Amino acid sequence: MVLDEPTAHLSADDERAVVAAVRALADAGAAVVVIAHRPAMLAAADDVVSVHTLALDRPTEDAETDAVHPERTRVDGRPGSAELAEPTRGSAPTRVLEGDEARAGTTGRPA
Repeated sequence: MVLDEPTAHLSADDERAVVAAVRALADAGAAVVVIAHRPAMLAAADDVVSVHTLALDRPTEDAETDAVHPERTRVDGRPGSAELAEPTRGSAPTRVLEGDEARAGTTGRPA
């Protein structure tokens, strides 16, 4: 399950209920990925990955795991740590998005 900001714009009581429900799903064995900024959701996580730089090296419809394509870009979450591999023949050009550009996504419009 992937949840993008599931507690955005919620009251404190509703936020606690969502955090508890998501934690219960994970405890029951569900794979849960949450994109969040609020401390309560982050505190409930087993692991937190902080992404400060977004690196794109291929169209999203072609996305593969690093195990299949280890030459592709890796982002480990530390500020400025996007490690860009050399583009492979026939691959899409590599582009690094930072700050406002990363938040806007690839369309240039705010996300």
